Amino acid sequence: MVRVFLPLALTFLAIPNYVFSYCVINKLTDGTSINAVQTGGQSLAVPKSGRFSKNILSNMKECCPWKDYQCNRRFLNHPENEVYFTVSYAKDGKNGGTQKTSCPASGYIVARGTFENFQLESYDASHLRVQGQSGDD
Repeated sequence: MVRVFLPLALTFLAIPNYVFSYCVINKLTDGTSINAVQTGGQSLAVPKSGRFSKNILSNMKECCPWKDYQCNRRFLNHPENEVYFTVSYAKDGKNGGTQKTSCPASGYIVARGTFENFQLESYDASHLRVQGQSGDD
């Protein structure tokens, strides 16, 4: 029993896409920081003050564990469920603007480019780029 269970447990732990409900990654090359705020896709019982809201420095990431119901609908962590965000960016005290996007649950969002050429990309759990939606759910 232990011999069967251990390989299965190790296989599950080796799949990082299912450990997190989602991640937001800052790959901006010029030191621009981002602020990501979840605007939809979490449990309906979560007040706005309890939602995922993170300042993310360049070359860093922040993730929400899939068991954290403050940012993930309980038992609904599948790719069909969208998670919505408002992402703002700033550098040296200058605000660059705000964009809305989404990614599937177990997916991630990547901020790329520079302050002057800011881009958001959305990916699913299989690392395939998807079209992020700009609306809230």
